[in-house]
Amino acid sequence: MTGARPPGQGPQNPDWTDDETARLLELWPTGLSTAKIGKEIGRSKHAVVSKVDRLGLPDRPSPIPQRPDPNSKVRKRLARGFVRRGQSTLPPLASEVSDAS
Repeated sequence: MTGARPPGQGPQNPDWTDDETARLLELWPTGLSTAKIGKEIGRSKHAVVSKVDRLGLPDRPSPIPQRPDPNSKVRKRLARGFVRRGQSTLPPLASEVSDAS
């Protein structure tokens, strides 16, 4: 079975078939998103997430990039722009450049 139900139609068949569950168990370890798995099975991504939770399948890393800890050393170094003491990140001003002539 392929293709998701039309949006706003509500659950037409809230019970999962053995074939749908078996297909979910095949697709889950592949790393496909829950939306893609849902399309393949004909369920919403939310139905897939709920079924995965009920089956007790292992969590996977979130595809959404996480923000770094604002107190981390890396974050503070990025905010400073990797500037070392006494070094400027800007080119010298024309008035600071000595005339070579």
